[in-house]
Amino acid sequence: MMTRPIGEMVTDIHNRAAALRRRKLRLRALASVGCLAVVSAYRVDVEREGAWWIVQIDPLGITTQARRLADVERNAREAVTAWCELPSLDDFDMVMTVHD
Repeated sequence: MMTRPIGEMVTDIHNRAAALRRRKLRLRALASVGCLAVVSAYRVDVEREGAWWIVQIDPLGITTQARRLADVERNAREAVTAWCELPSLDDFDMVMTVHD
């Protein structure tokens, strides 16, 4: 059986506790913006502004844009995936409303 100095063990315990505190704070932050909430679908409002389509995503409160209407869904999915750090673009549903 290998023994470790007490100082090393104490450092390990402190490092693990700090990592758990950071994870807990991150989870609270994600929950506060709707990433961890049970959301059946994100609401996406799309509106034309000049040459661009402006894409607003609720309940996250994030905005992205697309040059073409055909690119709106993909851009919205990429924004949600990046914001919530999801593993896949297909992990959620979206309900899109296009305002002309």
